Amino acid sequence: MKKSSWLQRQQAHFDSKSREYSRMYGQHTPFHDAMTRRLLELAGVKGGMKVLDMGCGAGRTTIPLLQAGCHVTGLELSASTLELLQQKISTLNLQESFTAEHGAAEDLDSVRDYDLIMGRGILHHLQDPQAVIERVHRALRPGGKAVFMDPNPMQAAWLAFITLHPALSWQIESGVLRHTPWKNRRLFRKAGFAEIHMSFLGLVPPPLWTFRQFSSNAEEFLEHMPGINRLGLYMLTIAHIRQ
Repeated sequence: MKKSSWLQRQQAHFDSKSREYSRMYGQHTPFHDAMTRRLLELAGVKGGMKVLDMGCGAGRTTIPLLQAGCHVTGLELSASTLELLQQKISTLNLQESFTAEHGAAEDLDSVRDYDLIMGRGILHHLQDPQAVIERVHRALRPGGKAVFMDPNPMQAAWLAFITLHPALSWQIESGVLRHTPWKNRRLFRKAGFAEIHMSFLGLVPPPLWTFRQFSSNAEEFLEHMPGINRLGLYMLTIAHIRQ
């Protein structure tokens, strides 16, 4: 498929920032480690699953999936980012369960191949998310599920973060404002998913995660508070395929 100017711009950005993103998203912090644990828990990750990590980036989700015993394909638009991830996976001696695939989400052409397809912060980078989600639906086995975690546009903290962070740009991140929970639900429903659940993560501010047990309990409590739970930093979409 010929790359659109949108896709070319995204690829050029992530290639140029690959080392910076690898450092930034490869860091272990109490907050991000907690978000990863919760993401995998809600996704129902089990050893032996065949998983596609769409837009795998620096491996913040990929590596925990491999450590959980999954067989993971990492699909990544940026060749330099993917190369850095492969080096990291080899250092951890996890390469036997990992398949690297350089390409765009728009080019996914698998059919009934995966138990689980995950994406973390990718939907707002897609020019045509509906077409991609339809490809995701086709690539899942009966009973499989898609799990996507994305910035929550209802959380104003993203406005400041994207504006002020030196590695980020509104030219690349503008899709954050368009991907509301309601739009995500419509995308997955229109693609043919049978059951769609929306929830929110990151309700406890990152600095408080130094106190892990307190923050974990508070996060779980706030997740069930109507209204307040919509202020999480991330929105989570879990969509199931019919058996």
